[in-house]
Amino acid sequence: MGSIVAQFEERQAGSLPLRHLWRRGQAAIRSAEGPRAELRRSVLANALALVYLDQTADLVALTRLAATIGPAKLVALQEEVLAPIDPRSRRPRTSALVVRLARAAWSERAVGTPADRELYGELAVRLVTLRTERARVLPERLTRADILAGLSAGHLPRWRQHAALVVADPWAGPGATWLGLLDPERDAFAVAGLTAVVDHAQRTAAERERTAVVRHIRRAIAESGVSQREFARLIGTSQSRLSTYASGTVVPSATMLVRISQIAASLQRTSRSI
Repeated sequence: MGSIVAQFEERQAGSLPLRHLWRRGQAAIRSAEGPRAELRRSVLANALALVYLDQTADLVALTRLAATIGPAKLVALQEEVLAPIDPRSRRPRTSALVVRLARAAWSERAVGTPADRELYGELAVRLVTLRTERARVLPERLTRADILAGLSAGHLPRWRQHAALVVADPWAGPGATWLGLLDPERDAFAVAGLTAVVDHAQRTAAERERTAVVRHIRRAIAESGVSQREFARLIGTSQSRLSTYASGTVVPSATMLVRISQIAASLQRTSRSI
């Protein structure tokens, strides 16, 4: 981590505006101490380097950071350390970071291995969807030019407004409509980015649904008044199979989920009538 900071401080020495940003960003980090502060300084140095110095070595350092702390925590820290030095109205520095990552992932300037490019794309999408702004109503009739202008000439708060609409309805929402307006060949970069946002929203929604199913099954078993072994027998499966449903390892079919609900409700009615 220390090497990221040291190398950045050496490289940014000749830029007064960048030195000023670096000082301001560090001042906002000083409330943290020890390793926490050093990690945040490393993330800030790397983010500023990606935005202003734009060298492949900074992407390599980003990959190391992601491997050390995980993509989700890395994005949360990028948001945390950039926010104090990024004007709220347009978030130009964080917007530039998103663009840098997106180009590294999906443009003709894409760099690194397929795994690297997948990581850069994931980080860009996570930054856009980390804090979705209040969704605004878009015009009913959009054109290809409207979509491209929103992506290329927009900024983070606006992208987050659009992402909020996708997140609110990842399956049948506007994402598919917007993709339908783009040309897969001429607009390959925009299509890749928008597809990644839709896919992320769908995966997130599916995980929430999976968690909801697990909670429902566990509650059904707990409130049934019988053992897990007996509950499994009543719904026509094995205890080990029921355990995979309760742990989320396996998602039951719709038929099995209905059966679990019905048996649990029946057992609860029987218990109350005794």
